[in-house]
Amino acid sequence: MYLPGAGIGPSSPVVNFINENVITLSIEIHGLNPQGDAKFFEEVKRKFITYMYSGVESRDKFYYKPVVLGCIKAADYLCELPEFDGKNFITFGGSQGGFLSIAIAALDKRVTGVVSFHPAMSDLTGYLNGRVGGWPHHFAPKFNGIYNLEAIITTLSYFDTVNFAKRVSVAGFYSFGYNDWRINEMMTESRAWVQKLFER
Repeated sequence: MYLPGAGIGPSSPVVNFINENVITLSIEIHGLNPQGDAKFFEEVKRKFITYMYSGVESRDKFYYKPVVLGCIKAADYLCELPEFDGKNFITFGGSQGGFLSIAIAALDKRVTGVVSFHPAMSDLTGYLNGRVGGWPHHFAPKFNGIYNLEAIITTLSYFDTVNFAKRVSVAGFYSFGYNDWRINEMMTESRAWVQKLFER
């Protein structure tokens, strides 16, 4: 299951793993037609470009709560397909998708492997502790004073990738980077890792 990176735009199937033995599902997390035209997505993006901050002062209203639950429903769909072998289920994504890949692997025990490139939503409160926090930088200096600090800390502590990563108990292929230029090489390495996982 391929989880999308940040942003609002058209999506299409990821073909890196397509062969007769692999089912690939790419999902769209905003409830939009993933194949809408460019004009449609430009209009949506202008109105909703800050979705990652929406509802951040409440754990139950935060934008990513229904996103994570929707990803679990996508996992239900995949696992109910008659073609699914019932034993090899890998989540895969980068940035926002890397966060979601780890979150779903932590919450859904059907997942048997996780691929996560430079996961977003990591160490979100780093800014409050002398470190640079992860995307989308809720506590970056330019946002100081905007939020109810106590409420947002509570919300983001729950949704931080680190919170989910501590609960992952399956094999994984991970990368991190500083705007890493090796992404194509890492994609090749991850495909080889996934193939080996299937062959076990």
